[in-house]
Order: sequence, then structure tokens, then C-alpha cells
Amino acid sequence: MTAVHASTPDVTVVIPTRNRARQIGECLQSLRAQSLTNFEVLVMDQSDDDGTEGQVEVLADGRVRFIRVPRRGANPARNLGAARAAAPIIAFLDDDCSAPGDWLAQIADAFDSDPDLQFIFGQLKAPPHDTTLGSVPEFLPEASWQRRRGKRRVAMVAAGANMAARKSFLLEIGGFDELLGPTVPDISDCSISFKVLRSGAKWVASPEIEVIHTSGFREHAQLANVYQSYGRELGLTYGRFVRCFAAEQAEMGIGCLRALARTGHPRGAKTMVAHARGFVCGLRLPGELGHVTGGQLRKMARSRTLTP
Repeated sequence: MTAVHASTPDVTVVIPTRNRARQIGECLQSLRAQSLTNFEVLVMDQSDDDGTEGQVEVLADGRVRFIRVPRRGANPARNLGAARAAAPIIAFLDDDCSAPGDWLAQIADAFDSDPDLQFIFGQLKAPPHDTTLGSVPEFLPEASWQRRRGKRRVAMVAAGANMAARKSFLLEIGGFDELLGPTVPDISDCSISFKVLRSGAKWVASPEIEVIHTSGFREHAQLANVYQSYGRELGLTYGRFVRCFAAEQAEMGIGCLRALARTGHPRGAKTMVAHARGFVCGLRLPGELGHVTGGQLRKMARSRTLTP
């Protein structure tokens, strides 16, 4: 598809990546097939080699910009990408995902049709896979789940692999917590969810705005480690903000007891323990550590520096 050159893109796509040249190539190809063509892509690379940069060069698409990020972590990359974004709308995508052809058009239409909307939590869907061997992490914000668990809880477990926001809103509430997610990719999404909820701004969790977790398959043992990481990062976040921990522990404990009653095994107990350890770790950390305020993000946007 021929690149569309305009003074200001409609959407900026920010992709943090590290040592995933093949996956980033597939991800970028899916963006080239978008029905909305006036966009830019910022590939925020932290790789140990030049493979990712080579993929961008081979693509030869003027809408795709390669930016080397010396600091490790998905969140520093996301924050720098948000600061560098030229568009009023920023869409966050992970390097192991593929976007359907209408992904950007749906995001742009959602913001255009509702001036009050500030943030979108999109759906992360697994591709077909052999469930006997393992699984793929998903985030499926079905309407029934929202009614059952409440909108606040849905957002806290959302996926940074598919989020979108007005840049002006991010400059007000601040960026992603740079303490979380020390390597790319990692579990580091709940901090921005907390900020969105705390702001009181209008947001939606949309199953229609979907990306596919193309390269997210993990064997069962690996998946258990991933879910324990979810628990740790949620626990760390709640420990620092002193919020929701008791409710999370109670829900996990009830789930363990139900599993014990049904199967004789307290399924989920390890994740519950990891959650508690993350909470204790968070209590020991100063609240400002890793925290990026709106003022700091605005300073990054003005100075174009790597750190706030």
C-alpha cells in the first residue's frame, strides 16, 4: 500500500520491542494493511542487535520511524513514544500482535464520534492453537464480564498490547509507571489503568477494537509463570497506591477454596502468594519511584529527551 504523507497523522502507533525481529516484521505488515492510511508508527527498539532496525529499513514505509531506546522496559519505551507522537491519538500495540485491517479506523472513529472519550481498552484475542499443549494470554472485555466484575476491575486487568488514548489526556494524567516491566515484554499495564480510573475521565473497554496475540503462545508451565507475574505486578501496584489489595486477595482466596472443593487442589494459590509478595514489595518502595507525572511527560514532549 502506498504511504500517505500528511502534515499531521490521525493516529500514532507506539510499539515497544526487544530482540523480536521476526515478530515486529509481522506486526508492521499488519499495520500496512490498515484501511486508515494517515498514521505513523514509532518502533521503540531496545534490542541487542540490529535485526529490528533492518526490518524497518526493508519495509521502506515512510510512516514507520525507528527509535533506539537505551533504557530497558516496555513502559519507558511507551512513555518516550507518547512524548514523540505527532498525532492527537496514540494507539499502543505490542510487537507479538497483529492488527486487523480496521483496527486504526475503529479507534479513530470512536474518538471522533465521542469528544468526551479519553481512553480505550481494546480486546486482545488468541489465534487458533492447540489447548492441550498450552494457551495464549487474552483480554476479553465482554459486556457480561463488565456487569459481573464491574468496570473498575475490568480496566485494572486490561492489556497494554491494545490501548488507545488522546495525547492531551496522557499529558494531563502522566505516563506508564517506569518501575514496572523491567524487560520487554513484561506485565506492566495496570499502572496506566489505575491512572485512568482515578482521573474520572470517560473510557470504554471495547471487544470490537481487537488485536490478535499472534505470537503469544506459551506452554502450560510458561503460562503459569506469566500469571504469577500478573499477580506480582498487580500486587506491586496496589501496594504502592494502597488500593484494592484486600478485594483481590479475597477473590483469589475464594477461587482457591472453590478449586480445592471441586478438584482437591487449591488452583491459583501460587498466583495469590505472588500477589501478596508484590504487595509487600510495593509497600517498601517510595511512591515516586518509577512514577511519571503529567508534567514530566509534557517536559519530555517539549525537550524530546529519553527520560523525564
